[in-house]
Amino acid sequence: MKTQFALSIMLSLLTTNLAARETPKATETNVVYGKYERSKLDFWKAKSKKPTPVLVFFHGGGFKAGDKDQIKYFIPVKNYLKKDISCISVNYPFLQHTNNSFPAIMKECEKVIKLISKNAKKWNIDKKRIALSGCSAGALISEWVGTSTKGISALAIFWQPKGTEYLILKKIKSSCPPMIIFQESPATDAVHHPKFGKMLKKACDKKKVECLLYSSGKNDIPKPPGNKHHKEVVLEFLMKKWKMK
Repeated sequence: MKTQFALSIMLSLLTTNLAARETPKATETNVVYGKYERSKLDFWKAKSKKPTPVLVFFHGGGFKAGDKDQIKYFIPVKNYLKKDISCISVNYPFLQHTNNSFPAIMKECEKVIKLISKNAKKWNIDKKRIALSGCSAGALISEWVGTSTKGISALAIFWQPKGTEYLILKKIKSSCPPMIIFQESPATDAVHHPKFGKMLKKACDKKKVECLLYSSGKNDIPKPPGNKHHKEVVLEFLMKKWKMK
């Protein structure tokens, strides 16, 4: 997963407009949330008199690499802050730190939600409006945490990867939060094959969980309606779930 993910993200970065990469300086950096050296996060606080929603992003890298800095390639933080939405990007332990235990990584990441609850007043966060997002391995983490933790508003997924069948499908139930999946990868990408996004949507449909699945035209999955950019569609989806104008 690591090698193909790296190639995929390199191609994506080459085609990403420089202006879209601009991310403001985080309000707080390397905030510790757990017991591992990598259990740290960055937080961007929206300027609002009222408690704000928060989007939590988990990076990709095959559970062996990657960094919270990846948020700038998937989430336009500046746009979210303008809409009074705070953002968090998370580092987490890799398999080499957990004796190759996927559940240990997932359970460590669940602590992020507890930290948000603990700091809700300080960070001006509405604890009832928390959404999770992730790319590749981070997609699996956000889905695991989102289906294991009560009160998650929505999931925004990028590049649903290999591992979906044995890590996530069994956790899909009617009480799962609504989700939107952007499966940009072509059928030649074995790690992020379009079938994994379709697989998850089928499981959600079966349990009557709202699940929107889009692509950029590199596979047979439909593009977002109205030819909108997927980042715009994801933001609109989250704002709708948070009942924001």
